[in-house]
Parts: sequence; structure tokens; C-alpha cells
Amino acid sequence: MKLYYLGPAGSFSHIVANYILNELDDINYSLEGVKTISNLFKHNFNNSHDLALIPIENSLGGSVGESLDKLLISPAPIEVKLEWVCLIEHYLIGLGNLADVQKIRGHYQAFAQCEEFINNNFGNSELIKEEMSSNSAAVKSLLEDKSKNIAAIGAKEAAELYQIPIIQNKIHDSSANQTRFWLIGASENQIKTKLPNYNYLNSLIFRIPQDEPGSLIKILNCLAKRKINLCKIESRPTKGRLCEYNFLIDFVSPENWQNIQELILEEIKSHCSYIRFLGNYPVWPAADLRFSTNQKSS
Repeated sequence: MKLYYLGPAGSFSHIVANYILNELDDINYSLEGVKTISNLFKHNFNNSHDLALIPIENSLGGSVGESLDKLLISPAPIEVKLEWVCLIEHYLIGLGNLADVQKIRGHYQAFAQCEEFINNNFGNSELIKEEMSSNSAAVKSLLEDKSKNIAAIGAKEAAELYQIPIIQNKIHDSSANQTRFWLIGASENQIKTKLPNYNYLNSLIFRIPQDEPGSLIKILNCLAKRKINLCKIESRPTKGRLCEYNFLIDFVSPENWQNIQELILEEIKSHCSYIRFLGNYPVWPAADLRFSTNQKSS
């Protein structure tokens, strides 16, 4: 059985995948890196017991649109198994020094998360930003070029793995830089973890029948009237008609969720033209502002 991550080795996805692998009760999983987010979903469907780790949102760069869009069009049996929140620390890695750098490689999210550093150090130069499928792929590519003029944004672990010097430490714009990762798999694949106390989230995709005043409020009120904390709401185009959207919401599980889940989902469904429940899943680490007023629940 495979746990697929966005690779190659040394990526934040790889780092988180290792954390998760150590917490799974089932020791039969092995890690395998893939080049693109699209391939994460492709591999995940080949075997009902396979799992895939997808980056879903960053505190600085926002949602990872490709992950959301692939999830929205994926077959219904796929659900979220757990969420891992990872502290992200970016390093500038290369064979030269800061004055040598003319081109920086990295994932597009990394450029957004290090914008202040890049502007302050390369604002007046003709710096080339070269987007890569992952930061670890950017770091690994330096082994082929061996140029002092090319640097990459990546994790400290990637620099150590590929034995490439660090030019500048911690170049991200905020020390609170975090990324949410979702472990996804087939709905029938029930995993067990050794994680300690944790909180639970629920995620839901829905579509409103037609754009009219109050249509979205009717759905959100199904949660609000029960004092259920809505953590996130985001709209994504359906890839069909203009101005037609899917909505994705995250909300905290109340203590009695198992007893009221069916009732709430049926009530929400009555206001939707399409609905898909993505799962009730644990979040680790447990210390999170989303749960500041809630006790752990499932």
C-alpha cells in the first residue's frame, strides 16, 4: 500500500508524509513521491487502500487552487482522512552567494510566501522566477546546473538531503507560515492513527440551485443556529458556465456530531442542487485557533 506525496524527497509534503507514516497504526504503507498534484489524485484511485497527501491551504499564499479543483471533480468515494498543519520555513539554497543569484526556482506558493524577501533583495535586478512542480524539485535541479547564479527556495531538509549550501536562512515573510495538508483516500479505507488528543473538522462541497438573495445564508444558517463554528468558506468555478460556483466549507465538529450529522446534512441538502460530504477528520497538531472555543470532539 502506498502513501503518495508531492515530491521529490525533501519537499514539505515528504516531511509531513513521514510524520503521518509514523502515526499510522498500519505499518504496511510505504512512501512514494510524484511530480504533480494531478498525479496525486491519479495514483490515489488505482488502489482502494492507497492514500495521497495534498497541500490544501497556506496561511500566507492562501488556498492551493489546483488541489481544491482536483478534489472538486474527483469521484465521490474519495474523502479526507486527517489534516496535518505544518510550520513552513523557507531557505534560499544554492552554490553561490546572495550577490550571485540571477534566477530563483521554486513552487509558485513559495514565491508568494517569500515575496518580501525577494523584493527587498532583488527589487532592482532582473531576477528570473522559474516556477517548479515543488520546492524539492527546484533544489534537486541545482545538482544538474551547478551554477552559482541559480538558487532555489526549499526546506532545510532538502538542502541537507541534496548536500547543497544554504545561502540565506528563513526567508519566508512570517514566522507563522503554516500549510494545511489533507490525507485523502477511498471512503471505504478506514485508517487508524496513534495520535493523541485531537479536534475534528468536517468539510463539505455544495452548489446553490440559482443565484438569488439569501440562498447562501439559508445553508450557513443550518450551522449557525446550532452554534457550529464555520472555519472557512471558499468558492471555486464549476468549470462550466460563467458565474457558477461550487462552495467548500470547513466547520468544527460539535460534541454531539455523530448524533446530528445526518439531520444537518439533510437540511443543507434541501437548499442545494449538489452536495458532497468530504469527511469528518482529525486535525493535528491540536493547538489551533479554529478550536479555541471548542472542546475536542468527533
